[in-house]
Amino acid sequence: MKNILIIIITFISLSINAQDKGFSIGLEAGPSYPNFRDFYDENEFKICLNVGITTKYFINKYFSINSGIRYERKGATYHRMFTNKFSEPIKEGSFSWKLDYLVVPLLIELNLGKKVNFLLSTGPFLGYLFNKYSTFNNEPIENIFLEYSNKFEFGITSNIGVLFKINKKLSIKIEGRNNWGISTITKYGPLKTNSFAIITGISYSFNKE
Repeated sequence: MKNILIIIITFISLSINAQDKGFSIGLEAGPSYPNFRDFYDENEFKICLNVGITTKYFINKYFSINSGIRYERKGATYHRMFTNKFSEPIKEGSFSWKLDYLVVPLLIELNLGKKVNFLLSTGPFLGYLFNKYSTFNNEPIENIFLEYSNKFEFGITSNIGVLFKINKKLSIKIEGRNNWGISTITKYGPLKTNSFAIITGISYSFNKE
């Protein structure tokens, strides 16, 4: 909880300090499709939620620095067939892993256009794991991978999208986002995350122009 408060306070203070130089704040949400990389079993995408507050600090008319704080659920589902010593199937089931993160990105964004802006952005993100659980056939189970999970995750975010200006202050955007985890999420094996999200957002600009 202390780490979460530090992230939120830092985010708010940076937002306030940036307002005089051209600044916008917004809300965004959309489905994400996460899975695990470097995993010994093939795992399936599992539709999860991605929602957050965004900030944009305008460097000039083409470039901005984007940040914010968002909630992301990551995880995956994989199927397993259990066999006896004669390799005969005895039980089949599905494992599901769910990990809840608070994520703070720091992105550089290219804005091209006037009424309609084409957006390209990339940069690092830092995630804080605040909740985790796993199930087998929808029943809670212990999981050694999650038991030794790391509290923080580091990775690279890449976005491509379109922003529509409703007026001088309000804008809406549609964006495709890929989050590529670089650090391992558990001390027990080289497990990493990857997720793709389709984001819709609305923002309000404090730009004096």
